[in-house]
Amino acid sequence: MDVDLQAFYEKHGFARLHEWTLPPREAGYESVSSLAAQLAPEASRYLEATYPRGLYRHQVKAIRAACQGENVCLATGTASGKSALFFAAGIDTMAKRYKARVLAMYPTRALGGAFRIVAASATIAKPEEHVAKLFGRRFCVVGSEDDTSPRHPTHVEFVALPAGGDLLQAVALLLRHIAGQGHRAIAFLDSRQRVEIIGSILQRQDEEEADDDEAVGRRLRELEQVGILPYRSGYEEADRQAIQRGLTSGTLRGVVSTSALELGMDIPNLDVALLVGVPQSQTSLLQRIGRVGRHGPGHVVILHAQTALDDAVLANPSFLWQRPLTEAVLYLDHRRAQYIHAMCLAGIGGEHDLALNRRPGDSDAFQLSQAVEWPHGFAELCLAERSGQIPPEFETMRIEAGDSPHRTYLLRDMERRFTVELQTANELDKLGDLSVSQLMREAYPGAIYRYMGRCYRVTRVYHPSGKIVVRPEKQYHTKPKTMPPRISPQIDRPGTAVYQAGAGFIIASDLLVHEMVTGFFEYRGRTPRRFDYPIHNDPDLRGVQFDMPMFQRRYVTHGVSFFYPDLPDLDALRRLLLEAYAFVVPFDTQDVAVGTARVNGVRNHSLPQDSRLITLYDRVYGSLHLAARILEPGVLPRVAEQMEAFMHARFWDEIDPDLRPIAKAWVASLRETLTPVGGEAEAAAASEGDSRVRVILPGSFGYVELEGRRFLVDAVFFKPSGLHYRGRYPDDTSHQSCEIQLPVHLVAEMPGESRWGFYDIERGEIIEDSASGTN
Repeated sequence: MDVDLQAFYEKHGFARLHEWTLPPREAGYESVSSLAAQLAPEASRYLEATYPRGLYRHQVKAIRAACQGENVCLATGTASGKSALFFAAGIDTMAKRYKARVLAMYPTRALGGAFRIVAASATIAKPEEHVAKLFGRRFCVVGSEDDTSPRHPTHVEFVALPAGGDLLQAVALLLRHIAGQGHRAIAFLDSRQRVEIIGSILQRQDEEEADDDEAVGRRLRELEQVGILPYRSGYEEADRQAIQRGLTSGTLRGVVSTSALELGMDIPNLDVALLVGVPQSQTSLLQRIGRVGRHGPGHVVILHAQTALDDAVLANPSFLWQRPLTEAVLYLDHRRAQYIHAMCLAGIGGEHDLALNRRPGDSDAFQLSQAVEWPHGFAELCLAERSGQIPPEFETMRIEAGDSPHRTYLLRDMERRFTVELQTANELDKLGDLSVSQLMREAYPGAIYRYMGRCYRVTRVYHPSGKIVVRPEKQYHTKPKTMPPRISPQIDRPGTAVYQAGAGFIIASDLLVHEMVTGFFEYRGRTPRRFDYPIHNDPDLRGVQFDMPMFQRRYVTHGVSFFYPDLPDLDALRRLLLEAYAFVVPFDTQDVAVGTARVNGVRNHSLPQDSRLITLYDRVYGSLHLAARILEPGVLPRVAEQMEAFMHARFWDEIDPDLRPIAKAWVASLRETLTPVGGEAEAAAASEGDSRVRVILPGSFGYVELEGRRFLVDAVFFKPSGLHYRGRYPDDTSHQSCEIQLPVHLVAEMPGESRWGFYDIERGEIIEDSASGTN
């Protein structure tokens, strides 16, 4: 069924900016009988019954390699029939080996043992290198050059929103029209909250309608009629399956999704893909476009979302198809990620024990497979986890994980999870889960939390148990009231790299980031209401309890800071850096941020004291070193080139004319050759000797990661189990008289607040460092 949106565009003020047609491709088939020499009869019968017209040539090539015992990676495009490889290889293996077992996993976690791997992906850059690095084995790769699957024509159009129109309202309006015309659609956005808001809009018949029970019932009935649901990560398994069944069966007219539906799910008979903004990576673009055109002609609408990337495509439309595929980043050497896997694999009763059918009383023999090239340091972490002698840096994670590390930490997310619960008189409903960073944006005390398009008020947040309690609420909207994040580079610690770039400096270092939510704004119409923490007996927030002056999060991460003399602290310059970097090195918009940092109390004399820095940093706890990629060879000059282009195209009017020469000089300095600058931190670390341990001085503050609170150090002392602090939590008014003892490795320094020195274990005395200071 053809999709014609021109009349809709003209009626509502949309404007088509550019359009392309991706050409069709005829199928190239090969008989299943060509595999007779390799396939078991059972597998041949399955393929002949399922694919009476034959197999595509790339399917035949991949199945033949798998049946001959090779590890196979099928790296052909979307909708190219990759599942046939999995089924054929599985049936063939079980038919030939009576006791064989087939394990299907997505995504894949670490494995030990003799097994054969069959993998597939439509958008892997350098697939040979990627799968070899991921699995530590050689693969037979069947790539796009062998792809003979058919492809229907797909019409792609780049469209501008109505002048002055609201983006989310426009998306909902367009989806309603598409569904009303009998078409099935999928819309992609990069924001969980925006996905939920559109879901709420689609439920509402009239925004001004009263919110009584009868109106809510009408809205829910309308939702069933419109048949479009939101979808994102963090949904309960039953809800995810229900949405997926509705999409597969055709009972749903469409879905509004984050990238959660980009990969791995064949949704039949979708007609239209609506992309809100040009995806940051070519991989995402191809995956999203690949959701349509599988069973007939496809139609793709890309809405101009006012980003620098959208502007670049508008200026040069061919750029949309010229970007290379994003090279996947595995983070195999990331220590925190490694330890998450070590807990799941090597812990007592973990995956290793389950795979070998071990019981608690069995002899404790643990050994990783020698057939795999494990990442550096991973085997040692597994043995440490098994013996219970883990490095001190992971003790907090071990405590948080408890007996279920696989539930506490997701595959990629390094943060602990919070579960959302709706408590009623007779039952308890679970409404998904969030990471700590998502908690700060979506589920702070008093926030309107959205789940499948419905609204709930957050009444309690329990940090120790990781639970969020909510109650049903009307269709309001809240936005957190935040302070600018306080970013403290740990420049004086070992591992910091300092470079000179022209008249400026670039510093790659660990950071301590302090984020604060001090209240929120609530929208019940056009005029927002402001609520500040602490909340006390507000009639509009009945049941909401939060007695602290702010809702906060501190975490250690990694970032790259930029110093240039007299560089102004302008929001435009921070956004300029972030957008240019995203243009060159695509990343998830929630994973990397930019802010202002200050240099306080450090020994590196290359930077003036109290210097102001623009800092690009990872928002992922523990850091995935995404921001650090800006210092990879060739990246920074490309970022500088895009900054120059974007500065004149988008940000020029936001910069004071008197400050433009400094901004231009800073951007130009980023093209200069980087010269390493020797730091005093390494020399100081080398001179401390084994008998000295760096500590926070008594009377100064540190940060306890497990508790998420500041800790006032009263004393430093040594006992047989190691060096400890004695102190208290100054913000805990109910236990001010309680003395707390903590190992020193559990209390982190807070640059700008902590005063530090060294504890000489041999002499039992504290030596203050003259360079240590606070604000």
